[in-house]
Amino acid sequence: MNLKLGRFTDVDADFWVNQIDANGMVTASERLKQESHTKNGQLNFLDNGHLGLLIKITSLTAPAPRPAPEEIPD
Repeated sequence: MNLKLGRFTDVDADFWVNQIDANGMVTASERLKQESHTKNGQLNFLDNGHLGLLIKITSLTAPAPRPAPEEIPD
């Protein structure tokens, strides 16, 4: 995965997922290759056939989001 950081983040994802049998032989392969222009701070889903990738780019220096309240008062 390559990331180019800026106001938005350009993501270049290239993954292979292999199925391997008991003898160590590859029986099936699938590739996820996708480019995305991702808005920082949002959860994004890159879909590619049977494979998908969830990605969220956040700043290490940004304050953490507040936790959701346990219950909402009436």
